[in-house]
Amino acid sequence: MAINDMLLRVLTVLAIALFSNCLINGNNPPLDSASAPTGLNHQKEITVFSSIDDALKTPLTAKALYLRDDTIQHINPRIIELKNLERVSFIRLNLLDLPDALKKLSYLQITELELIDCNIERLPDVIDQLKSLETLICIDDSFSLLTPNICSLKNLKNLVVGTALDNLPSEIGKLKNLERLILSENKFTIIPNEICQLSNLVELSLEYNRINSVKAFPECMSQLKKLKSLRLANNPIADREFRSLETYGKLNELQVLQENLPNCKVFVYRILSHK
Repeated sequence: MAINDMLLRVLTVLAIALFSNCLINGNNPPLDSASAPTGLNHQKEITVFSSIDDALKTPLTAKALYLRDDTIQHINPRIIELKNLERVSFIRLNLLDLPDALKKLSYLQITELELIDCNIERLPDVIDQLKSLETLICIDDSFSLLTPNICSLKNLKNLVVGTALDNLPSEIGKLKNLERLILSENKFTIIPNEICQLSNLVELSLEYNRINSVKAFPECMSQLKKLKSLRLANNPIADREFRSLETYGKLNELQVLQENLPNCKVFVYRILSHK
């Protein structure tokens, strides 16, 4: 079953901001170059192509590719001719060979890759060949395993993954440049110690998981000196903390965690009723 459109929008709120402000909307047709939005920082306009064939007409100007078509099973090998391509978005494609698709992208300097609702259970190991990758977004209701190879992406700054994960690879701490880790709508009950090695982490989102106790967080969380945002809405513990805020005006179980992260705001507010 495909991800519900409303849930997909919730999961990709931050993904949208990270990926060129491209709208991901279950009811809209794919973007064309005439209606393409501007780039992430609005420094210059970037044409977003909705097909590889269109991009090949002016290959040197193609920097962003947004494909949304469930009839696509293979990626045109000529994609490697788009030498300036930086941002790639695959939405609801029916790819038969994802490793082959990523292998093609490895010939380019891709900095942002988005894979949403493409029937992916795990990322293929070849993901580690995308050496320039700074933003990776992979959201699928069958995505349950994050390959350790992802931890070889030394330039990765933004990682958004879901929706069936319950653990992270032990090598996750190698992502020293990671700033945003979005793990919303997964199955986490505990947070692994290795997350404390992410010394540049600014934002950690764990909304819509199964965290029931402050004991789910490692004691080393205090090492995350740059962490500014910890999002926990729609977890069992967040529901209790929300009631504490309403009644007493302060956190209860999470108060110690908040004190150990003085520069971080802990968000427990409800955003939607859990499915």
